[in-house]
Amino acid sequence: MKPTTRELTEAVSELGAIPYFPAGSGPQLAIMRQLERFVSGAHELLWLIDTAVGAMREWKGIPELRGLYCTRFKPADGVEANCSVDGFTSEDSEMRHELDNAKLQLPELPRGEKGMQQLRQLVTPEVRTDAKGSIQ
Repeated sequence: MKPTTRELTEAVSELGAIPYFPAGSGPQLAIMRQLERFVSGAHELLWLIDTAVGAMREWKGIPELRGLYCTRFKPADGVEANCSVDGFTSEDSEMRHELDNAKLQLPELPRGEKGMQQLRQLVTPEVRTDAKGSIQ
């Protein structure tokens, strides 16, 4: 369900915590109307406002706010935008995706000495030696 007028008004008011956010009622009304176009629901609006207030060092306009939204949600009006907020750029997203895919998946190990032995076998490379003890 789309955010209510009250939710949008409160959201724009909270955005005032971002340095250089416009104080006038005209710009704030324009921002509220834009939010109404691209935000799908109250939960998404709450995430956007909390994230913007916490991450934006200064207000850079509606396109940047839309871009931040697009890092997490599909815009209701279908208009995608890029984001340059630190931690939310496309490069940051790609890095997080690669790190998630690269995480080492360890099997469930028993507790105690037996588990430690199995863990050592997993992380210690196998070294082969000949009859004289020389590494092959």
